[in-house]
Amino acid sequence: MASNMAKGAGIIILLMLVYAALFTSALQPVGNKICAIHPDWCGGTTPPPGGSSSTTSVMPGARVAKMSLGIQDYFNGTSLTTGHVDVVPINNLAQAYESALAITTYPTTSGQRYTEGLQYYVNVYNPNSYPRVYRITVGGAVEEMIPNVPVGTDGTGAPSFTFNTIGTMTLSTEATPVWVVPAFRLKAVASAASILLQLQGPSGNIRQVTANGAGANEVAAGSQTVNYTAGAKTFQLDFVIKLSQVSRSYGEPVVTLSSTAPYAFQVRYLVLWLDFNSTQLGTSSMAGFYPITVQPTGHYVSYTVLNPVTSAQSTTGSTDIPIPIDTSSVTSSTKLMVRVWIGSYQYGVDVHNGSKDAAPTAYGAFSGYGSNSIIPAQQYTTSSNLPASSELSGYITTY
Repeated sequence: MASNMAKGAGIIILLMLVYAALFTSALQPVGNKICAIHPDWCGGTTPPPGGSSSTTSVMPGARVAKMSLGIQDYFNGTSLTTGHVDVVPINNLAQAYESALAITTYPTTSGQRYTEGLQYYVNVYNPNSYPRVYRITVGGAVEEMIPNVPVGTDGTGAPSFTFNTIGTMTLSTEATPVWVVPAFRLKAVASAASILLQLQGPSGNIRQVTANGAGANEVAAGSQTVNYTAGAKTFQLDFVIKLSQVSRSYGEPVVTLSSTAPYAFQVRYLVLWLDFNSTQLGTSSMAGFYPITVQPTGHYVSYTVLNPVTSAQSTTGSTDIPIPIDTSSVTSSTKLMVRVWIGSYQYGVDVHNGSKDAAPTAYGAFSGYGSNSIIPAQQYTTSSNLPASSELSGYITTY
């Protein structure tokens, strides 16, 4: 009898051990959720998925799950299924926790699991849209990280951002729950052919071209064909941008990462350059335009940072950039040549130093930027150290 009881007790103990092992095995993959059940099993020494115990505070009982996420068009909510995301720990821009996750359906489930309370940047990009960075708190707010465009400055200062909350991550009630992330939204890029660029004087157009006609309206320097005759020493030119497509944007500010570790956020903007073949202009009147650091001989080149131009779903977008001109110190009847260039994805420090930027290269934790071609293809250009091949140009006869 005693022997049977001992055997029975042994079997019970064995079953309990097996059950405990299975229980531990089943719970272990969910990370810190187990701490709520057995705090003594955690000890605070095992980093939570996607984080570091030395730099991240994880609440006891934090839930862990994969993410369900997707990309939509900013204007009409259409699902975009040709994009990618990089999920980057907020304290480490050098390496993504999940890199170049392909978004091929809506929604797509992440490959990695994410611990409640941890924060990440999410770099979202698509071949036909401007990329956007979001800041997420797992189980909390999802925020759009909107660069503040430094209009009225030289664009060389440190970037600043406004965070716009678009929703909250919630845990689904499925048998295998996932973090449901509100849709990331991207603005579609306006085609170059749909962007009309105009240089206007007080009496109307001087020159105009679409943005896919780079250099097409460069006036030959020797021709001196007069496009506008000024009626006063001071007057205003206007550079006008018009979009013919709806639900599109041109020149969105784009967050990129610097090229060297530990990497830092940089922002690229839409920039307008002006060149006059005279150093006698009254430049103090040109508020908001800043000279490049190295001026071509006999020329005055300046630039300004622009806000993006956006069309809504039912109305097309446009903008007008005033250019005050003061020729008080310029001899009457002088043939004054003006050149204009414009380009998206420009970094203020480079522009200030007299350079133009090509499409950005992905560094650090960011794997790409999607539609990163410069529009138009022609930015500030020199030939033999003199300005050349502008987007628009013309001659003004001074008063």
